[in-house]
Formats: sequence, C-alpha cells, structure tokens
Amino acid sequence: MKRRKIKKIVFVASEGGSEVGYVKMLNLFIKERRLDITIKPANLEGGGRAAMANEAIEKSDQDDQQVPKDRKIFIKAIFLDTDNACDKEISKITNQLKQHDFIVIWQRPNHEAFLWRHFNDKGRAPPDPGKIKEDFKRFWPDYKKNYPADDLKKKIDLPKIIEVAHSLKNEGDDGFLVLLEKTGLLESGRVKHNPVD
Repeated sequence: MKRRKIKKIVFVASEGGSEVGYVKMLNLFIKERRLDITIKPANLEGGGRAAMANEAIEKSDQDDQQVPKDRKIFIKAIFLDTDNACDKEISKITNQLKQHDFIVIWQRPNHEAFLWRHFNDKGRAPPDPGKIKEDFKRFWPDYKKNYPADDLKKKIDLPKIIEVAHSLKNEGDDGFLVLLEKTGLLESGRVKHNPVD
C-alpha cells in the first residue's frame, strides 16, 4: 500500500471572513495543481493591527505545538489592512511579524482595494480607494463581504493573482509574491496543469 505524502502546512492569518474566503480560494488552486501543501486559515476577527499581529503569532505557535514533528508549519503569512496606519506603525508591525518568520501581505487600504486589483489594469492599485464599493458594482454586482471561496475562484484566475502579486512587488511590497512562490502557486500558474477530477 502506497503511503500518502504528508502535506506541508501553510498557516495564513487574516483580519476577517472576506480574507479567509480568499485564502481558501488559494487552497483550491493548490489542490487543483496537486501541490504538497495545505493552507490552514486563521480568522483573527478584526481588532487593532498590533493586537492581530500578536494573536497571529500566538495562534501559529499553538497550532505548531499540536501537530506531529513531520507536520510542523512550513510557512506563516498574514493579510492585514493598512487602513489609516502611518508608515512607522506598518514598519514596526512588519518587523515584529518577520521576527516570527511571517510573510506580511499589506492590503492598502483594505481587502476590497486588494480585490479591486484583480479586475483592473495589470493588478494596479485603485486610483480612488474611497470609491471602491461603487467600482465593484460595475464589474462585480453581487459582491458582498465573506464571498465563498468556490465563487471567488469562478471570478479570479491564477494568472490574475500572479499579476497582482507582481504589481504589489513593483510598488515595494513583495509579501504576496513570496507567499505564492513558497506555496508553489507562482510556478504552477505559469505551466499547464491537469485539474483534479
């Protein structure tokens, strides 16, 4: 009897249900491409950025202690909104999380602006983040928070996700690209694949 290959765990924390849906969508792409990884999402359910960073560190440590050695967390990442944070606060939180080996993906200013990039000009940032909800109605009339992963996957494909990651890197934020690279999605998104039946 052939032993099943043990999948590496990717711990991805985020502010709320909308991000969890996005992370679960990434996991669907991982499964579809038969990568030896599984994403474990952690919903931090909002709060201040510093408090969420501490909670993510604590949750990842707890999760790591509860699994056998061969199932330890391989990658840790977190999605956080910048909202109205100053550069000093963002830098402080980023440094704290990196000390605990987290990949940090900053959503400027929020998750809706991050999603907007997937539908517009080469993954670039929205010109007016204050009008994102109005823009969404044009190209995504049924959008609502906590959009299910299966439905997200019907709207967003992997090449567009990769395009957004490159755009963010060009703006000086490489966290999302690093996450895609470490999970194998960056490379698998460039080649044809045979979906799982």
